[in-house]
Amino acid sequence: MGMMRNCRDVARLLSCAEETSLRWRERWAVRVHQLFCVYCRRYGRQIVLLRRALVRRRGLRGDIASLDAPARERIQAVLNKSQQGK
Repeated sequence: MGMMRNCRDVARLLSCAEETSLRWRERWAVRVHQLFCVYCRRYGRQIVLLRRALVRRRGLRGDIASLDAPARERIQAVLNKSQQGK
């Protein structure tokens, strides 16, 4: 994939960055895209704001280990289904 990503790719990467570390090329591509796209900059700030609000409100550690087994299974099923659609 080229250096300049579209908004859909950047939104996916920003969401993934909350759970895992992005490779340096992905981080660079997101930063370059955000230089030109106000909507993706805004989306990135919203994700950070939501994460902080959840942590503050519920005292979550921010990791999936704090969830019960059925919740982890539901999340994994949704993630698997979204990966199959690509």
